[in-house]
Amino acid sequence: METMENQNVNLLKTRRMMLEFRYLDMEHDEVSLLSEQYVEQFLNDLIPDGLNPFDEEKLSSEGEDIFDEEKELSEMSSDILNRLYRKITFKTHPDRCNDPEINVLFLESNKAYKAKNLPKILLLCEQLNIQIPPLEDADIKIMSTNCKLIRAKISKVKKQVSWRWCTSETEQQQAEIRKWVKDILAEHVITIINYDSGDVDEKCPICLEIFRDSMVLAKIRCNHLFHQDCINKWFDVNFTCPLCKQI
Repeated sequence: METMENQNVNLLKTRRMMLEFRYLDMEHDEVSLLSEQYVEQFLNDLIPDGLNPFDEEKLSSEGEDIFDEEKELSEMSSDILNRLYRKITFKTHPDRCNDPEINVLFLESNKAYKAKNLPKILLLCEQLNIQIPPLEDADIKIMSTNCKLIRAKISKVKKQVSWRWCTSETEQQQAEIRKWVKDILAEHVITIINYDSGDVDEKCPICLEIFRDSMVLAKIRCNHLFHQDCINKWFDVNFTCPLCKQI
């Protein structure tokens, strides 16, 4: 009786984690798709035409970051993962099956196996009518770590500045992001110089004060000169040159 109860508990744990992973996997796909749209909106809203110091891939992807959960998985092992992977590939390998839809599952299983993605392997087994044996505690731990990993990936996407911009709920949040973007853009268009008049009086186009020799000034990409404070305050309102309207 106890053995039967243990088997039922094991089965319930397995089913719960398979369903949890399936939900998280769908959420990750949805979040990734939204992220691409948010990046486009972020760039359109805040970045002037012809000036983008950001790497769009960094704004939209997870890059090459290694998550703690991936390190955990690399140290885990599962006989069930190995056995079920062999059964899946036996059924789905292109040499044994000419069905393109089934062959896609072969590729998915390879990817899941390399990532030690046991929940995905179990879902593929269900799809192929392969019987799933009772899981050991180590297997349950692998499944739990897979779920933690995908939650970490979702969380990372939602921390992107483009995501925070498009989902911000207060003007203060948007103002902080605008300032952050403005400061980064300014770094790419402003060169700090020591002014040398060359006997020609010039003045700041914003405050109209005449420049003095050795004064620290800001030269922007169109080569117009300004006091650094003046152009920074101007950029808070309009990120173009006050004289030529370029940047």
